[in-house]
Amino acid sequence: MLLSLPVYSQSDYTCGRYAVWKEARGESLRVRRAVLDTIQNRARKANKGLCSVLRKPHQYPYFKYGVKRVDRSWDKEYNAVLAAKPVLSEDYIYFNTLRSPWGTGHRKLGNLWFAK
Repeated sequence: MLLSLPVYSQSDYTCGRYAVWKEARGESLRVRRAVLDTIQNRARKANKGLCSVLRKPHQYPYFKYGVKRVDRSWDKEYNAVLAAKPVLSEDYIYFNTLRSPWGTGHRKLGNLWFAK
């Protein structure tokens, strides 16, 4: 029997918190901030909220079923990410674990590649 995790309300704070936890837990504060910068840049370019951008089909598949519960101890970590100075310019809109063939200005931080 599979246990379903509770789904939080879809606020931008909650969506951003879940995405950074899912994509960059275990990474340095700098890399976590770069992930958040990239997601915020996408939202800004699309003129949409974080939740709308993160729920776009085929982009972040784990958002297909909503935002899952993240341990409350992560709140302190995510708040530190929010308080940190941006790491990437507004041009960076992609990140992946591999250096992707699309985009320009590739930059590696931690275990992730970022591109414009």
